[in-house]
Amino acid sequence: MRAAHVCCQFGRIGPPASLSTIVKRIHALDAVLVTANVSTDLLLLWTVPSRGFVPQQSPLTSGTWSSWRDKRSWRCIMKRVFLTTALGMVCIAAFAQGTVNFANQGVGFAAPVYDAHGVACRNTFLADLFWGPGMISDSSLLTPLNASALFDFSTPGFFYGGTRTLPTAPNVLVTVQVRVWDVYSGASWYAASTVWGAMIGESILFQVNPADPSGTPTPLTGLSAQPQPWQLYFNIPEPSALALAGLGLAALLVLRRCLQAWLNYPAAANLATTLCCQAVSSAAVAYLNRSA
Repeated sequence: MRAAHVCCQFGRIGPPASLSTIVKRIHALDAVLVTANVSTDLLLLWTVPSRGFVPQQSPLTSGTWSSWRDKRSWRCIMKRVFLTTALGMVCIAAFAQGTVNFANQGVGFAAPVYDAHGVACRNTFLADLFWGPGMISDSSLLTPLNASALFDFSTPGFFYGGTRTLPTAPNVLVTVQVRVWDVYSGASWYAASTVWGAMIGESILFQVNPADPSGTPTPLTGLSAQPQPWQLYFNIPEPSALALAGLGLAALLVLRRCLQAWLNYPAAANLATTLCCQAVSSAAVAYLNRSA
């Protein structure tokens, strides 16, 4: 006998197989096997009460079998449509991109950058774009794009990085900032910001709408509001709390040694005693006057 479809009670459908193969496959299952014979159009129920198999037959009309098969097919189709739609939405969100033209000069604006000595930056300086979704007023919330551009040698003060792609949907508002540093202090702005004496600087925060990748990249026209001259500064990293605590402890030790050396002299000891007595006398007089 040849089975057209196989279905166990938890709804798993398999390809056509011989009945002996089907029996072997479900021997370990305490379940019900349902098969349909194509020639006789009969429903065969194979139960597994223990270790033996008891075949049973019941008539099944073509209409009933078709309805059951159509119902199973409809469920499979709906599951596939749902999964396909969900995966499509995930892919669209994952591959959403917007583009900007990463340059500090363009039509209607120019924002040259000068180093800490007041000299226009050349090809020993790098610029990177930091960005974040929506309106942001705290620059520490921005993320580096990690696609730096080298300043132009022939046009001091300017960089022309070309198209930069942001991992965000096009035509959606984002906040950006340009950060600059010298190439000798590190490969990134964060690295340079930890180096003592590095020349670093940041632009103002401004908003752009990245363009669709198929169109013209959005220029950074917000740099037109950058105060001029846009000058870098020498970096002086803030000491950590541990460093400040160590510095304070060292200062106390030095003060203690100096005080001990000063009190070793008799004249200094007498002077210290006299000053203490005068301080106590003054405090006592002030207390008596206030009591009176």
